[in-house]
Amino acid sequence: EFYSRGLPEYLAFDNETKISSGCCSLLPEKDEQVFHYRSFITDLPSRHMSWGGAELTPNMAANMLSASLSPGTKIALVAGRAYRERVIEYENAFLNRSFVVREIVGQTAIQDFCFLAHAQTGLWGTIQSSYITWASLISKDLQNATLYGVNYPARENNITSKVATNTDLARIVHYPVFELSDKDVW
Repeated sequence: EFYSRGLPEYLAFDNETKISSGCCSLLPEKDEQVFHYRSFITDLPSRHMSWGGAELTPNMAANMLSASLSPGTKIALVAGRAYRERVIEYENAFLNRSFVVREIVGQTAIQDFCFLAHAQTGLWGTIQSSYITWASLISKDLQNATLYGVNYPARENNITSKVATNTDLARIVHYPVFELSDKDVW
């Protein structure tokens, strides 16, 4: 595995180089945790479960967050092209755990990626998302990233937990894997 904390220095977003009008529309607040709901069901409605693209249901995601975050923690919910009713379910589950929730909607895909890559306090989401994986690698000030995996009966090939071999990366990025029933993912 290749990783260096200097990696972000080799990359720049358009808004930082003034090449264009900028790719970042909104940015996370410094003390805001960022949760990314990738919503593979939008792109792969008939295969997302067997392929491994299922994600934690809202209550399971809220349980994961509340296991390490205090009530009152700010959560930015980035959901891209997800079905609106599902985004509302995540928002409600987070609010029910007494988190302060800000929904990030109406952005382009690159604006969502830019938002994720500027997370500072925490970044949460499925390891299946290339956006969150790359964002965790190139964020300049990220303190913690949790890229979770889920195994469930409908999944064809299970995944295993991993630990980064690079010590800098291992301090920041964590890869828990949850063994769940089909009802705990969607």
